Amino acid sequence: MSALRPTPETRGRLGGLLGGEDKVDPVVRKYHDELQQMRTTKLSDRPPATGNAEFWVLLGTASNGASVDKVKFISGEEKLRTLEGALQHLRYSINFPDDTPAKILRRGALSCSQEAGNCTFVMMLPDDVRSVN
Repeated sequence: MSALRPTPETRGRLGGLLGGEDKVDPVVRKYHDELQQMRTTKLSDRPPATGNAEFWVLLGTASNGASVDKVKFISGEEKLRTLEGALQHLRYSINFPDDTPAKILRRGALSCSQEAGNCTFVMMLPDDVRSVN
């Protein structure tokens, strides 16, 4: 239901499970934030600058979920480029269905604040990515 274009039948099935159509929207709102949090990771490193940047993250299969094979700066605040290494060592909550070797390329947005002393990295939804640069 939180997809960009949810299947219309899903709403009816969810309403049936919840006991009525009027209960669907509150449940969808409640879990929408949970899905956002699954794509969000906080960096422990103190940011070198305040600003935003975008990065590519190449993930591969590992025994404990996903491993980071490579991180590449795309655009944004040039001083944040130095956080490629920190992004390389983050733990991303992505699960592969089995141990078959696979790669997933994801684009993410990094937002940093020197005043708050933190950075947040959010994986973009695949439908939101419009270009490779």
